[in-house]
Amino acid sequence: NNHSADKGEIGIDFTIESIFKLNMIPLGTFSSESDYTKRRHVKINKNDLQISIFNYTYSTNGIKVPKGRIVRLLDEQLIVSDLAEAKKDRSHLIIVWYHFGKEYSEEPNDEQKRWVTLALENGADIVLGGHP
Repeated sequence: NNHSADKGEIGIDFTIESIFKLNMIPLGTFSSESDYTKRRHVKINKNDLQISIFNYTYSTNGIKVPKGRIVRLLDEQLIVSDLAEAKKDRSHLIIVWYHFGKEYSEEPNDEQKRWVTLALENGADIVLGGHP
C-alpha cells in the first residue's frame, strides 16, 4: 500500500518474508527484479479454477522506493498489460486490488471510478479497493 516504502528496504523485505512465513502471498511489493518477474502475476489454482490477482497502490507518500525494490503503482499501461496477460493465460477469474482513494471516505471519487472502469473494461472480473 502507500506505506510500503516507509521503513526502506528492510521494511519491504521483512514484510514480504513475514507474509510468506504465514503461508500467504504478498501482493504488489517486491524485494528485487527477479522477485518481481517471479511473482508479478499471482496465479492461484483452486478446484480447477485459475485465479489471477494483481495489486496496485496510488503512491508511496513521496517516499522513494529503495533501489532494487519494486512497489506496483497505479499505471494504466501496466494494468492493461497485466490484464491482457491474464486473459492470454485463460484465467477463469481476474481480480484487481487497488489501494486508492480518499481516506475515511465512504463514496468513491472520480479518480477511483476511472481506475475501476479501466480494470473492468480490460478483463477484470472483480475489483477490490481500499484505503481505510
